[in-house]
Amino acid sequence: MKDGTVIQGRAVRRALMRVSLALALTLGAACPPTDPPPPVGTDDAGDVTDAGPDDAGVPDASVACALPAPQDPGAPWASRCDATVPADTCASLVLPAAGPVPPADRWCEDSARMLCAAGVDAGTVDPTAESGCVEREQVNCASRFPLVSREAGYLTYWPQAASACLTGEANPSSTVCGCAFVRSSVGGACGMDAHCRIGYCLKDESDAGVCVACPERRPVGSPCGQSGDAPCDDHGYCSEGCCVPRPNVGEACRFGKPCDTDTSSGCRPLSHEDTAGVGTCRAYREVGETCGQDTRYECGYLPPPLCDLGTCEPGRVCTSMSPDASVPRQCQPEGVRCDARGMGCGPGQLCTGPNGLCIAPDSLSEGEACAGPGQCAEGLLCDKGDAGTGASGVCIAAGPGECRYDVECPWAERCLDGHCTEGKALGAACDKPQDCAKYLICARGEGGGAACAPQPRLGERCRFTGPDGGSPSWQYLCLTGRCNGKTGLCE
Repeated sequence: MKDGTVIQGRAVRRALMRVSLALALTLGAACPPTDPPPPVGTDDAGDVTDAGPDDAGVPDASVACALPAPQDPGAPWASRCDATVPADTCASLVLPAAGPVPPADRWCEDSARMLCAAGVDAGTVDPTAESGCVEREQVNCASRFPLVSREAGYLTYWPQAASACLTGEANPSSTVCGCAFVRSSVGGACGMDAHCRIGYCLKDESDAGVCVACPERRPVGSPCGQSGDAPCDDHGYCSEGCCVPRPNVGEACRFGKPCDTDTSSGCRPLSHEDTAGVGTCRAYREVGETCGQDTRYECGYLPPPLCDLGTCEPGRVCTSMSPDASVPRQCQPEGVRCDARGMGCGPGQLCTGPNGLCIAPDSLSEGEACAGPGQCAEGLLCDKGDAGTGASGVCIAAGPGECRYDVECPWAERCLDGHCTEGKALGAACDKPQDCAKYLICARGEGGGAACAPQPRLGERCRFTGPDGGSPSWQYLCLTGRCNGKTGLCE
């Protein structure tokens, strides 16, 4: 009897795998060549509106395609327009009028000197390390704002940001200091897409480029499918040269194209056994409804779309559990609970940890559970004892200068043995890399003893071994050159 059960189980698994393969082949064949593939992360969906399963894939003949819109030959659609580009952090800055600032060609040199002098005045940079601070910040600035890009016009000096940087907290890594030069706006010079704040760089192999805005996607009823055309917007797809409507909730669809994302989260198969790639557009899941992937045994052998319990409506997050931890995978408003990736909190909120709660920064009271810095109220620390990274802790009262993390200390200070410290001065004995002040390294001599020394330059040692010549070892960035891990020298 036992052997029969095993054989039967294997037969079921083989049948499920055959279903999966058939569906995968259908998915691969469903997308017509006239429409670019949907962005990564969108649900598969259908081809048609208001049609039965047997008619899925037939264009909506009721849509009359407009006359071809004039195509601007200077700004065709480009792959960059579909790409996810890093957020322009400078765009959100609202800054007052600029005070006196160095000229653009002197920014890296003068700002490094001013910032480090301000650090000495504030007590965050040891006076003996000021010259090393200046050299290091000049290198950082030149790396952040390459001279070749400035001279080519790809980076433009922003005096307001430069002024705010010099009169702020003297932290060279702050957002405003990183905006002393900004990338080109639309109409500005560029050599590649990365030089543009928005849009992309339009150029050929010989000419200098110019930043252009991405043309808008085409609405339903517009012509489409020609080289350089913008794709149809989220309400349509390209069929026989025309943008036709995508199906809505309850309407037939075929896997390979999204349903209209305003009303539907995607194309749901009619059943687990269906291999035709035909289904109906499903509605978004509402607050309190289950969501995410079904965890039943057979779902381990099927493609994810077949076991998707549903996607939450916009503005909701699918948590791994409900707020009282009684129901798994439930749609909740943003700002209540975060998911396993720490996503789902509202603007200005913190996630207390994977599948944790969303809280305002510095809002937890003494005795409340915490998971890291920035969560406990002023005057409290998140004490996790010896539990290690990722473990839960508790908010406790903190004495003057006490800390648990480096970020709880003033800039350029470190949290050592529970207290904020500026680190040891030039020439002081040290045991590990974190012992020395900012811009100094813990350099071990030939005799075995170690002392705080300036950051290494070309030809100097940058990699050091433990007291007995073995582990643990540590390696530093070179002020000039690059540290060779084999030779241990800056080259």
